[in-house]
Amino acid sequence: MLITRIFYKVVFGSDIIVPPFTSKVSKTLLLARYPEMEREFKSREPYKRFTVSVIYHGVKPAINFKGRGMLRLRAGTPYTFTVSYIGEFPHSIIGAWEADIFGTKAVVQTMHVISQYIDRLMLPKSRYYTVNFITPVLLRIPGGEKPVYDLCPNPWLVYHSIAAHWNKYAPSQLKIPVKGSDIYSIWRKLKLVHHRLKIVDVYYGDKPFRSFIGTATYEVSADLLDNVRRLFAYANYVGVGKSRSIGFGQVNIVAGEKQRF
Repeated sequence: MLITRIFYKVVFGSDIIVPPFTSKVSKTLLLARYPEMEREFKSREPYKRFTVSVIYHGVKPAINFKGRGMLRLRAGTPYTFTVSYIGEFPHSIIGAWEADIFGTKAVVQTMHVISQYIDRLMLPKSRYYTVNFITPVLLRIPGGEKPVYDLCPNPWLVYHSIAAHWNKYAPSQLKIPVKGSDIYSIWRKLKLVHHRLKIVDVYYGDKPFRSFIGTATYEVSADLLDNVRRLFAYANYVGVGKSRSIGFGQVNIVAGEKQRF
């Protein structure tokens, strides 16, 4: 099975005022090209086969961390967004098109496409891996009726959130068992050795979410290394935590030596 990441550029014909979490803009642009995707957007199926990013200006995500206030996207400025898709993606979303959005015209162009067989995903071997949490991360603690989110990149929750998504699509021989009884074992084998985080409040619609962004470095024991290499490579496509299909929990994970601090 293939996993694909598609990179887009978008330019708006005039300034527009947009919601504080801009994956809604990305989704609107995609629906202008391929309206049939709305059914997937509205599905309540867990661990969806796609993710749609927020809008980016350079490497910076366009997100308002100061409340529910709107954002301004500037006319003529090149912005980007990405879509990741597991399996056969709709080829209609490749190419260039115009879209009507928020009272102006937008021109969308596909910049490049990266595809990889899911069973070949693997980061280079390393004792340490550094995770850049680019967009707000919602790490839900299992159990309970009311959602509770950890505001620290807990190794077990990070590992579990990626593995649960991976197991839905990975070949049977590559599925990675995850159960609550493994929590202490994972903590011993995947150790958080450094983090630099910022706690943020972000609105999606009328609902506020308290979450975190920043970086974290993990030290991995040899007997967990192959699993971590697969899962962290997979997370670079699908993200970490809850609501990743709408742009939360986007990460860039690289193999690297322990930082000096």
